[in-house]
Amino acid sequence: RLNLIEEGFDLSIRITDRLEPGDIVRKLGTCRLFAVAAPDYLARHGRPAHPTDLKHHECLNYTLDAGNSTWWFQAAGRLEPVAVRSRISANNGEALIEAAAAGMGIALQPDFIAEPFLAAGTVETILEPFAQPSLGIYALLPSNRYVSYRVRVLIDFLAARLQEAGLNTG
Repeated sequence: RLNLIEEGFDLSIRITDRLEPGDIVRKLGTCRLFAVAAPDYLARHGRPAHPTDLKHHECLNYTLDAGNSTWWFQAAGRLEPVAVRSRISANNGEALIEAAAAGMGIALQPDFIAEPFLAAGTVETILEPFAQPSLGIYALLPSNRYVSYRVRVLIDFLAARLQEAGLNTG
């Protein structure tokens, strides 16, 4: 996790459901997660019917989560952890969705990254009955300094753009 104070950053954008105590944030919006895979991957490996079926599949994971490799799904009215095997790890959602579209595995991606690929038919959603929890999109600010006018204007701009994009600002 980036340390804004030590590294001298004015702002970080975080997409998460886990904020740390003491984090100074402004919620910019929310996004939904989708489990997606290319049609040819599903033809070769089968379509998982339940989140626990992911143990038999190649998953594409964010680098920060690579050691953890746990995805969460709604099952029986509560969030259930599912351990997944990472074939590829990357710190970039575009790289992961491109790998999924190339048939390399299953990716868990936010709606704003997945939607163009879903519309093009290069990936399709899987495990729809087991909805993913929504994640907040936050502007994270350092706790030890005044927030400059420029940073406030940038945050307002980002919030407006996310609202225009339909990412449920709140």
